[in-house]
Amino acid sequence: MNHPKPSSKQTPELTELRASELLGAFQQHTDGLRVLSLDCFDTLLWRSTASPVDVFYDLSHTEPFERLGFNARLRVSAETAARESARVRTGKGEVDLAQIYRAGFPELSDSEVEALAEAELSTEMAACYPFPPVVELVRAAKARRLRVVVVSDTYFKERDLRRLFDALLPPDVARSIDVVFCSSELNVSKSVGLFERVLARLGEKPGAVLHVGDHPVADGSAPRRAGVAALRLVHQTPEVEALIRLERTARSMLHPSTRCSESMASPFHGIFACAEAPSPPDRLLGYYGAGPILYAFARFVLDRLGALEAQGQRVKPLFLLRDAYLPKRVCDAVAGRSCGQTVAISRFAALAASFRTPSDVARYLGQSAGSRRFDAMCRQLLLPESQASSVTRSANNSSDPAHAFVREVCKPAVLERILERSKAYRSRLFRYLESVVGIERGDTVLFVDLGYEGTAQRQLEPLLRQELGVDVLGTYLLAVRTPGWERSRSGLLDPSWCDDRTFATLLPYIALLEDLCTADDSSVIDYRDDGTPVRAERVVAGDQFERLVPVQDACVQFARDAERFFATTGHPPGLEALRRSALGALGRLLFMPTEAETRYLEGFRLDMNLATDDAFQLFDRAKGLDGLRRRGLFLVERKVRALRTNQPIELRSAGLELSLALLARHRYSLEFTQEDLSLRRETLDLLIARGQHTSSATVAAHPTHDGYFAAVVAVGNCELSVGVLFGRRYEWVQIEAVELIATHALYQQNESEHTEDLSSSCKAEGMAMRADGLFECVDESAFIFVLPRSTAAAANNYVVRIVFRPLVLRGAAAAAAG
Repeated sequence: MNHPKPSSKQTPELTELRASELLGAFQQHTDGLRVLSLDCFDTLLWRSTASPVDVFYDLSHTEPFERLGFNARLRVSAETAARESARVRTGKGEVDLAQIYRAGFPELSDSEVEALAEAELSTEMAACYPFPPVVELVRAAKARRLRVVVVSDTYFKERDLRRLFDALLPPDVARSIDVVFCSSELNVSKSVGLFERVLARLGEKPGAVLHVGDHPVADGSAPRRAGVAALRLVHQTPEVEALIRLERTARSMLHPSTRCSESMASPFHGIFACAEAPSPPDRLLGYYGAGPILYAFARFVLDRLGALEAQGQRVKPLFLLRDAYLPKRVCDAVAGRSCGQTVAISRFAALAASFRTPSDVARYLGQSAGSRRFDAMCRQLLLPESQASSVTRSANNSSDPAHAFVREVCKPAVLERILERSKAYRSRLFRYLESVVGIERGDTVLFVDLGYEGTAQRQLEPLLRQELGVDVLGTYLLAVRTPGWERSRSGLLDPSWCDDRTFATLLPYIALLEDLCTADDSSVIDYRDDGTPVRAERVVAGDQFERLVPVQDACVQFARDAERFFATTGHPPGLEALRRSALGALGRLLFMPTEAETRYLEGFRLDMNLATDDAFQLFDRAKGLDGLRRRGLFLVERKVRALRTNQPIELRSAGLELSLALLARHRYSLEFTQEDLSLRRETLDLLIARGQHTSSATVAAHPTHDGYFAAVVAVGNCELSVGVLFGRRYEWVQIEAVELIATHALYQQNESEHTEDLSSSCKAEGMAMRADGLFECVDESAFIFVLPRSTAAAANNYVVRIVFRPLVLRGAAAAAAG
């Protein structure tokens, strides 16, 4: 066999590149090349776990390990002990499996060691898959008649790696590997001389070898020291690396068995590594953020559909618009065909069609009357405008509006009108379904949606079954526990797999995912006589969907790439891995979005889909920061009319520790309060004036955020004035806000409705304003005088809240502080 002569070039090269660039870079290094050297793990073979250690959690459940109580922690500590012992004996830390096991359990017999080693190899075999770009690289090398060798820092031996290759690699690729070098057998690692041994064994000069791997030292600087050129795979960009890291953090908090009794499954990081870089924000959000969530959901939907069809059911999947728009696209991409029909059925439409008896109306009133949004409720009950005005007017004129509204609606004439109009509405909805879907008696309708309580399914299921002879099932991304949920509903994340606190953590902030999944349509409020949907006025600007288009396209592209990747590797993830990954990805997206994602989503709003003009902003970072400074982490207002749906994004922008604290508080029902977060306090001296009488007092100010403190002083019915003696304690102070708040609303969800700004009525003495809100206290007597005056009715008691940040302590105070 003739080979080209080795290159005379002596300076070894190191090229850092992505997997998509690997073949091109290889072509540029073929001059004089005789040997392709490959790292094994995270290069030729990848694990479907986040780290090598994660395999040990699965390993601990195998019979030989379980019998010994040899869990993941003990496996790690045994390896550490074995390597330390080897360094003492030989000066090197290379060990094999037998040495590791006996470092933990010295009395093991040879047969027990053999059983443990076999279990470990089998577990690795189940966890590993071939990385497609490197598989193609091997084929390209063999096409050029190069030798292919594997050089690995590993406790496995050559025979073990050969078994992995035979089991996992395509047969032609497994046969292409000529030699395997293991650090455990040669007793030297890559970083301290393994490449020199490899060159000697091969009888090759350094310039005839090209090494490919992922570790910056073992596969980068180490081969270069031996004179070998290297291509170092950089698997992820810094942005994606951060996203992956945060996803694993979220998963560990949401799914506590992770890295306790279960491995950290990571089925998608290989796909990310194959993607091109860099990633603009829309791709980061769609491909890496929402993509894994909706791919997992699509696989769940398709498996559910296949199971029902295997049972002989005639299934008609209905993807409920608007939120199931993107899930439908992803399902189609994964299946390679259309998987069902999109249907325009809103929560409003399902409820409007559901009033068949006075009990149905009473149930709705019991759930909704307390909101006192009587106009919206009359629309939901389908009352004509004139009748709705009469009912609403009577309720609002009553001393007990909610009770009066219920009484008016339950009058026989009103009830009769509601039931009559709901029956007609129901007929129009049925005509719509028959025209779009072609529903026939005996069909099984499978509702597909994001979830959560399955409102549309619960309202329509008895109607479709009793009036059309159609069975109804539901498949959701999140299906929360409701009475009898398991009879007809299932979810990728449902009570069969995760507890109720998980849902309580995610659902308050799910609006972000809903916004990403929605169609470019307004909400359905009715149907014409021929079944044509009638839509409400658009309440979210059209340009929002224009910004969503590239995000959704990237999400669909991820689904295609994932399906292709798993088909190529022959190692698709199971349902358990998909569920764990989707949970972590959703938790990260809601609680820990990246800066690029947050910036892209700025200004997004959510249409509540209830035939109202309610459209809530997802987040406002400036307002969130202002709320933190005034009220603190757990007291940020979530007032209905000014609701911002995704508080964790505001907290994430202010500090990761804040969004983590909120996540933990939800997930584990933690009872700590704002006061528990810090032991710091600032004590302010006060002068309290009532007419001509004055008295001294002190108030403890509690920390809020960014070094700010909030002091709350009761001022009765505004008959008290307050002097705050800042000069006694501070030389410089920053004053953020001085507010008058009705006592009953303080730190409540409607606080801002009962708050007045007092900054214009404050008088400063001995305090020189050097910038907006920034004061120099010229001497110890410096103070501000607050004159509380309310423009509201004088029946309330009030407090004054002063939000300030100490900047420079006065001498005595500074000395006392330490």
